[in-house]
Amino acid sequence: VVNGQACTFEAGVAWKLSRDKVIVKSGAVTAQEACPTRSRWTLNLGQMAPGNYQLSVQDISPKDGSIIAQDTKKFVVIKL
Repeated sequence: VVNGQACTFEAGVAWKLSRDKVIVKSGAVTAQEACPTRSRWTLNLGQMAPGNYQLSVQDISPKDGSIIAQDTKKFVVIKL
């Protein structure tokens, strides 16, 4: 489960999950409120196989589809 905060148009937060540089999941979540309020969002990625991952969360322009802002985090899932 990933939690974050966003201030985006209509509270939309786009995301992409990559494993070894290949996109394995993508979608969108909705923050609790839209701009001008910064509010929380939650994303459940579910069960994940061991490997190297990167999660990119984006604010996409409703005008032209360009990326307004992006935050990317790398992490490793290990088998216990």
